[in-house]
Amino acid sequence: MWGLGNIAGDSPQCRDLVLQHPDALNSLLKILMNSTKLSVLRVATWTLSTLCRNDMDRPPFELLPQVLPTLARLINSTDVEVILSLSLSLSLSLSLASLYKASVEFIDICIERR
Repeated sequence: MWGLGNIAGDSPQCRDLVLQHPDALNSLLKILMNSTKLSVLRVATWTLSTLCRNDMDRPPFELLPQVLPTLARLINSTDVEVILSLSLSLSLSLSLASLYKASVEFIDICIERR
């Protein structure tokens, strides 16, 4: 996981190459949904944030519906590192034009989980 995060963080092109691999994001999301080990969650949320990162070229918006349920599950974490990476993932993956729509979807998912 750490290696994928480092590769994805190098440039938008590297990030897109990682995201094009059919199992990269799905495997990461499965780890985030199923793991209870804090060290794994910290690395996995950091990796997810690097997949969302790049100020000049955001990841495809179509990936957001895949990621939102995982972010909603992690929002209940009490670990500062997990919450920080989670917040970074959400904020970096949203463009201003889609912020409202994605925020509403995220809130709906959070409410359903409670």
